[in-house]
Amino acid sequence: MKLSWEWKAWKTYLSFQDDSKTLRRINTVIKEVYRAGTSGKPPAKAELLRGGRPGLRSVRIDKKNRLVYFWAADVLTIIECGNHHSPTGIC
Repeated sequence: MKLSWEWKAWKTYLSFQDDSKTLRRINTVIKEVYRAGTSGKPPAKAELLRGGRPGLRSVRIDKKNRLVYFWAADVLTIIECGNHHSPTGIC
């Protein structure tokens, strides 16, 4: 299985390098999502997103931020990593 990032999500992830608490939580959430995906079921707190691309799921990082992702052909793709009220229209 592989991990891939949308460019905007990767830039946001890199912007959290100065916030070690949030960065640690993001990494923990990614590990949980990855482990759950290999078992064939989503993590307990994952929510299917309505509208947009089918199969998108969202997991809360903290009170303000979410991780939006999807699985396809054994690849976990991070779509968004940060504020879920972004102007991208994904969330």
